Amino acid sequence: MTFNSLSFLVFLPLVYLLFRLTPANLRWAVLLIASWIFYCFVSPLYGVLLLFTTALDYKIALVIDKTEELKRKKIWLVFSIFLNLAV
Repeated sequence: MTFNSLSFLVFLPLVYLLFRLTPANLRWAVLLIASWIFYCFVSPLYGVLLLFTTALDYKIALVIDKTEELKRKKIWLVFSIFLNLAV
């Protein structure tokens, strides 16, 4: 799905409508799922890659949250950024 396709012209208003109808505390989930669908529409491989990087970043965020030393938090953050850029 490209940004100038008919499918995107249908997809975007649907996502926006769903976003506006969703309670504020769950809107992040609507956008996350919509982005997964958007990427999967292009290629299922891209969708799998996006799911992998999302899970990896979530896990690293949990580790950063539990880490108490600021220097180690920064190391984990740089590691996460590096992995995302490597992908």
